Amino acid sequence: NPRARLSSVVPQTIRFRVWRHGRVKDFSFPVERPPEVPPRDVTELSGDHPLAGATVANLSPALADELSFDVMETGVIVVELRPGSTAQRFQFQPGDIIRAINGEDIDTVAKLKAVLARRVDSWRIGLERNGKSLSVVINR
Repeated sequence: NPRARLSSVVPQTIRFRVWRHGRVKDFSFPVERPPEVPPRDVTELSGDHPLAGATVANLSPALADELSFDVMETGVIVVELRPGSTAQRFQFQPGDIIRAINGEDIDTVAKLKAVLARRVDSWRIGLERNGKSLSVVINR
């Protein structure tokens, strides 16, 4: 498996020994934790929209690693739902990655909040759940 998960204890370096054409070669590489870029910006959404009551965050490589997602994944992820909230009633789930709303790409929590603040008659929400793309239309 080419994808390895780092434990909470990260060594300073990792060493490899390679045998090739009858010769042994040793390599050392520095190891770093996945970066926290962009910052998480964990936010519970509120307002008159379908995601009210969802707590969302920017999906950085560090957060993706913590949640066992691919560290190359980006976007805005639902991390929690307040019980009884609008978002829970519309069956959003922790782990959903919000990709687009009404045709606008969503790449940060700030962008998500700005798009949700607009007064619209309906929301067309593109999201990814368990590796599958879904499209949800919710009318006011």
